[in-house]
Amino acid sequence: MKKLFAQVMKFGVVGAIAFAIDYGLLIFLTEVFHIDYLASATVSFVVSVVFNYLASMRYVFSRREGMSRRREFLVFVALSVVGLALNDLLMWLGVDILAVDYRVTKLAATAIVMAWNFITRKVFLDGGDKAEAGKGTGAEAGKGTGAGARTEAGKGTGAEARVEAEAEARIEAEAGAGTCNTEPEQQAASPAHRVPTALQAGTGNAATKGTAPLISLVVPVYNVEAYLAQCLESIAAQTMPGWEAVCVNDGSTDGSRAIVARYALKDARFRIIDKKNGGLSSARNCGIGSAQAPLVWFVDSDDFIEPHACERIVQAFERTGADVVTFGAQCFPASEATPWLCERLSPRDKVYEAFKPDLLFKEMSHPYAWRTACRRGFLVEKGILFDEALRFGEDQLFHFAVYPRASKTALLSDKLYGYRLAREGSLMHRMEQDPAQKMSAHLDIVRKVFADWEQGGFLGTYASEAIAWTVEFVAYGSVCLGNPERDRLIDGLVGIWLEHFDAEGLLALSLPRATAAYLRAALEDHRAFDGLNGKRLRLAYYVQHFGFKAFINRLFGRYATGRQQGGQGM
Repeated sequence: MKKLFAQVMKFGVVGAIAFAIDYGLLIFLTEVFHIDYLASATVSFVVSVVFNYLASMRYVFSRREGMSRRREFLVFVALSVVGLALNDLLMWLGVDILAVDYRVTKLAATAIVMAWNFITRKVFLDGGDKAEAGKGTGAEAGKGTGAGARTEAGKGTGAEARVEAEAEARIEAEAGAGTCNTEPEQQAASPAHRVPTALQAGTGNAATKGTAPLISLVVPVYNVEAYLAQCLESIAAQTMPGWEAVCVNDGSTDGSRAIVARYALKDARFRIIDKKNGGLSSARNCGIGSAQAPLVWFVDSDDFIEPHACERIVQAFERTGADVVTFGAQCFPASEATPWLCERLSPRDKVYEAFKPDLLFKEMSHPYAWRTACRRGFLVEKGILFDEALRFGEDQLFHFAVYPRASKTALLSDKLYGYRLAREGSLMHRMEQDPAQKMSAHLDIVRKVFADWEQGGFLGTYASEAIAWTVEFVAYGSVCLGNPERDRLIDGLVGIWLEHFDAEGLLALSLPRATAAYLRAALEDHRAFDGLNGKRLRLAYYVQHFGFKAFINRLFGRYATGRQQGGQGM
């Protein structure tokens, strides 16, 4: 009851602002432009209800778990159409039948329609207490367990030092500390290989001596002592025991290795591989080469995973026979996530029997390598590794390499991963502070992707899709920068295009209208991006690519940053 009352009060505030918009626009259109009161009421209602939707779904109601933004919007439209019909009907009855002034009638109609809006949104769109509780389940629970693990890991002095010494001695003897073979053995792997069905239920803490792991979690570790225990604790809590955690210590200089050593002493499924610092891609490649399970999954050491994650992933491989499985994730803290990011981390359930460009360019399937698990044999057979020369955006290149080469790919809607949003000091955080540097990094990614696709024979087949992606990924963000940075980036992109296509061929590609306009301006005259014409080009592209709904949201300032930056994200 207390929550309901709070919702009613919040909705009252939102409704009051929406009414001011509605009522003010109604009088303006009727009195100034002398438009029929009923037509004016319809226009003013539509404008105000858009604001009402954006504000109420953000500040009043909890979004329903499992309901996509598209479905939510369609339900809202259906409810609003009924509300509009009710509004116009009441206006007509009041003015034409009862001869009441239209302004007075509007007050009565608004009160009734507001009640309709609140009740129907509460019933059909509000997720209620369950959604509220679920928002922070993975993040907050993980946060708590991580903090507890760090506290426990940090207890004691003499005893803990002895534990660490014993752990390091055993780990170095078993794993060969200080070395890492970054080239996985080139053994043939049958695409028909299936994961065993033995998914034993267990506590996640019991040792699995003598049992080959079903999935290897590759965990690159570099100076993350503040977050590492939370990550390892979430791995130890898995509902199925058939996993191993290959913790690649990439030359950490803080206490990260000691934390892993404590877990390795308690549970032999945690293994430490030591290597000189080489970066995230180098550490992941080392993990691929050291993995002992048929499945490989990359888990970043400042994130965490859900307790049933390994079980669900192994089941998905077994059920579909896929080479690649990509799943969803939750952001932590949820309050910092942009709508674009939440959407990108929410794939649908879908199996691609063979590669189609929709998998890369329409599905919520990338970026971030930690949301994708692969058959190790598939990676070895296709020679797929992370590009160690690419310091930013290696996840994009990985997905562009993996998806076209996989015989089958499965998407899961399950949110199995807890993604810690760009922690301060991380490369991602630094890039977000410098848009020009970020676009320059995007240019490097495009260059690598085109080279790989040319070699794999995909670029010619999917030329239209690849070019359209580069417009979104580089050109759209670059033209928002000032000169000469804009021209430098656009010239760089055009240079990549012309390495693989001729200008006539590019202009002849079948592209959406706004994308084709961007392409032509980039090829022929950058001045087309200036002034009013440039604003028109950007607006047309935004509406085409992100949709009219996003455009309306941008007018209200909600998606302006998240959508635009998100569309260019890693």
